[in-house]
Amino acid sequence: MRIFIKNEDIIYLGSQIAFTTFPFYWLYSILEVLGSSLRGMGYSIVSMYVTTICLCAVRISLLYLISKFNFDFKSVAYVYPMTWFITASIFIIAFLKIINKKIKSN
Repeated sequence: MRIFIKNEDIIYLGSQIAFTTFPFYWLYSILEVLGSSLRGMGYSIVSMYVTTICLCAVRISLLYLISKFNFDFKSVAYVYPMTWFITASIFIIAFLKIINKKIKSN
């Protein structure tokens, strides 16, 4: 990170974000694949609602709660993997329900 900025405090905070979120990036890939699969199967509204509610509304709500209780900076970084997990879980459920519905209709 020293290529872009020299301030040691900012470099430390950036590395804390990286160490907190990077181990959970596999969740993000699951939600992207399933969300895109649902869009490709013609269920773009479902994908849009899940993404908007989980990655926007839930994330903003959690960040608001963290700001009210004065948690540390690392708590803010944990919000991202939490919302990835929630979104991926809902996408898995929606995907399985839609697949089962398609199997039963054939």
